Amino acid sequence: MSKKLMQDSNIEKAKWSTEHVELFLDLCVMEVMARNRPGTHFNKIGWSNMIQKFNDKTGKYDKAKLKNKWDSLKKTWKEWHTLIGRETGLGWDNEKKTIQASDEWWDKKIKFICTYPLSLRRYFQQAEHEVNTTHWIEFA
Repeated sequence: MSKKLMQDSNIEKAKWSTEHVELFLDLCVMEVMARNRPGTHFNKIGWSNMIQKFNDKTGKYDKAKLKNKWDSLKKTWKEWHTLIGRETGLGWDNEKKTIQASDEWWDKKIKFICTYPLSLRRYFQQAEHEVNTTHWIEFA
């Protein structure tokens, strides 16, 4: 086994609580509003601010862990946006953290999602746990 692989296998996987995800998203929004995301990526100041503020409140995670979470949430948001799109007439149940829609809408979406590979269907099942829809950041 290579030295790099041995080092990587010793790195502990980040465990993200709902509170930590929400804190991270709040910090992302703050840095976007502070113009520390001039294009599609946060600049050095933005990352530095987020790392400092996140660790001040939680005491954990370096830039790599935060960047991995950003990438994961970005992918989740894109899939969520594919599911919801620009559809109207939908609601959000904040208590259940689910979409409120008619049975017809759900039937249509379930048929659509079932055409996806199994890995992507599992990803949709995890999406509601990772994305708090009160935090909409344009990832594109």
